[in-house]
Amino acid sequence: MGVYAKHDNDGREALVSEFLQANLPVKTFAEMRGIPRSTLRNMLKRGDRICTQEAKGKKATLGGQGRKQLITFAGELETFMDAVRDEECYLTHTHMITFMKLHHKEWLDEYLMNKKNDERAYHSLMRLCQRFSTRYKFSQRVACATKMKQTELAELRDNFAASFWEKFRAVAPSDIINVDETPVYYDSPPRKTLARIGASSKVNKSQKHADRLTAVLSIRSN
Repeated sequence: MGVYAKHDNDGREALVSEFLQANLPVKTFAEMRGIPRSTLRNMLKRGDRICTQEAKGKKATLGGQGRKQLITFAGELETFMDAVRDEECYLTHTHMITFMKLHHKEWLDEYLMNKKNDERAYHSLMRLCQRFSTRYKFSQRVACATKMKQTELAELRDNFAASFWEKFRAVAPSDIINVDETPVYYDSPPRKTLARIGASSKVNKSQKHADRLTAVLSIRSN
């Protein structure tokens, strides 16, 4: 089996233009250029797109491939998801479906109507939400408690930065060093222990805590 050459968009456009100017049969031109006739025919079928293409010349495709976005209100749904997480509230695929019911019920009814039965419709809709969240860089994570909202932390950071540079603006950047202390725990005790049924499960207090050391990280502001 021979080795076929790959053509980028610039190469395709040049071949189509040359063929149109040469006024030769497809077979003759293909033999002259050393390319399969089927390849040349495919290029000529897409001649209008190739000659007017907006894709980068070095790319191997004209673009437009890949899975099409089925959710017509994708931007609105993404904004809703970001807004929920900005408030540090729980966000699940069920919340996404509830948003569709409230704001895009016609689209949702039409989507579910095309499914074989209710069970298939539910699983299909849930899978659609899962793919959507993956496409827009959301992932399921273990929820952790927070004492301050992200917006409050950002405001606190900005206020601290403003007051810091107001106080140390005359100091050379090379003389400003940021130091962070990070605790590192090791030899952590197990969370559970074997104990005889009916007997106590208490352990020595000294064995309930992990050993700890402090790692100091520093970086200059410049």
